[in-house]
Parts: sequence; C-alpha cells; structure tokens
Amino acid sequence: MIAEKVLGKAGDAAYAGRITDTLDIEWFNATKRIDRKMTRNGKELGIRLDHETSHRGLTRDDVLFDDGSCIIVVDIIPCSCIRIFAKDKIELARLCYEAGNRHAPLYYGESEDEFLTPYEKPMIVLITELGLSPEKVEARLLPHKRLSSVSGHSH
Repeated sequence: MIAEKVLGKAGDAAYAGRITDTLDIEWFNATKRIDRKMTRNGKELGIRLDHETSHRGLTRDDVLFDDGSCIIVVDIIPCSCIRIFAKDKIELARLCYEAGNRHAPLYYGESEDEFLTPYEKPMIVLITELGLSPEKVEARLLPHKRLSSVSGHSH
C-alpha cells in the first residue's frame, strides 16, 4: 500500500463505521516526503507525499489509506517537550531569538502565551537564564502549530 496524499479526516462522515488502524508518526517525521512505516496492527504503508502535503505536514486524524472497509489514520506521538509561558512581548522576542539561534523548532501551545520546543537539557538551562520558567511536559508537536516553516539549513 502506498499513500500519496491525505484523503480526509477520520471524523469525516465518509469514514463512519470503518475499521480504523493507526499509523504512529514522530513529530520530526511529520513533514517527511518519503517513508515506510508499520501501523499499530502490523500493516506496512509506504508514504510518498507531494511537495505541498509534505510541506504542510501530516497531522493527527489525517486519513492516508481507505480500502472501503478499513482506514489508516495518522497519530502524532507525544514526546518530551519544554513548555514556556512568555508574559510579554519582550520575553517572547528573547525566546524566539534564542530558539532560532539554536535552530530549535518552536510551536504554539494551548494558549497565546504558551510555547513548546522539543526537550533538551541545554535548552532548559538557556531558557532559565533568560528569566523564564521552563517546564518539562509530554505533548504532541503538530505541524500546523509550528512557528517557522524552516526545518533546517546548511552553511
């Protein structure tokens, strides 16, 4: 089986009553264009996404496969993250500058002053030195909540 695009969302009426199998994806693979994964039920799925879909990224409840009786749905695996609350624009500017300077991805959290980045001990130290109060949490880093679309660069 090969998935080349997102067919819809698991909650869409078209998929009501279907057997659901889940494809777990790590946050850092959500924008991967070509991949081969196993679903929770042991089905192998090849992924070959077009540029637009891979740029947007796969997210929770995306349907990648439908054979009429079973659908394969994406789930982004929760991971260890650093949660930071920025009290004002100056704290936010410092956070964004330092995260960007270290090429660390930064994500929106659940509120307008909450931000997430993948857990790394040196980042906790840095954020603390900025005068912020980082907290280690388990969370899903979803592509549509990423602050920048840059996923890397070369010098």
